[in-house]
Amino acid sequence: MPSYEEVARLLVKNLLSPDDAATVVGPEERLADLAARIRTTSSGAVVVADHDHIVGVVSAADIAEAVSEGRGPDSQAKEILAGKPAPIAVSETLPVERLPEWVGQYPKVIVTNSSGYPSSVVDRTTLADRIRRLAT
Repeated sequence: MPSYEEVARLLVKNLLSPDDAATVVGPEERLADLAARIRTTSSGAVVVADHDHIVGVVSAADIAEAVSEGRGPDSQAKEILAGKPAPIAVSETLPVERLPEWVGQYPKVIVTNSSGYPSSVVDRTTLADRIRRLAT
């Protein structure tokens, strides 16, 4: 079992599983299509990107909120993200010890590859649980 110091030196990518692979959609993706894609992800979310710029994360909860607000199946991802805070993205090569404390304020954490493209999306509690399991 690794010590806390050894876990702290691990890179973020060492905490990820293949199930965390990001599904990336464009800002014009329709609500109906978003819902279908989210059902196929283990994270319950998709990353919205406009070319190389990460716009946000749409989760199953965001879909439910949009429907409850009267948005129809043709509503676009960019409309669902309007007014939401910017997403948090961290590099997969970032050491765990350098993860900012405020990462915990975001329900989903986007992990980017060396090119800055989303490679994974993981729930913050899942990430924290993986760190705890390794350090105990």
